[in-house]
Amino acid sequence: MKKEITLNGLAELIIETRKDLTKVIEEKNNETRKDLTGLINETRKDLTKIIEEKNNETRNDLTGLINETRKSLEKKIDYSSEELATITQGQFLENQEYMDKKFKEVNTKVDNLDLEVKNHRVHIFTHKDLEHRVEKTEEKLEKHEITFHGVAKASA
Repeated sequence: MKKEITLNGLAELIIETRKDLTKVIEEKNNETRKDLTGLINETRKDLTKIIEEKNNETRNDLTGLINETRKSLEKKIDYSSEELATITQGQFLENQEYMDKKFKEVNTKVDNLDLEVKNHRVHIFTHKDLEHRVEKTEEKLEKHEITFHGVAKASA
């Protein structure tokens, strides 16, 4: 059976086909939109998870670096403190040697003075002894007619 194709028939066929194609396109468009929306949401979740993991890794890396740096600085401070203590102790020992030498010199001089004082004869006079000696000396000087100030005594 052959159908005759008329203009009206062809127009109806085009309209029906267009309606069918529009419906199919809209359905596919809606499916694609839903698929893309789901894919975008999953990608967002995955990226958010990756970013959070990277942030945690970076935070952990930075914390590790900070701890290593702190330990390194503490070691350097300890080393510097020990070095400073060594230098200070060395200077103290140098000063102690110098002071020991000076103390020995002073002790030697004091010992020498003690020996000199002990070797000198020291006479201890009382006040009466001194008065008696002064009187005897004055008598001798009067005998020779000399005064204490080197002026001759006038004869009476």
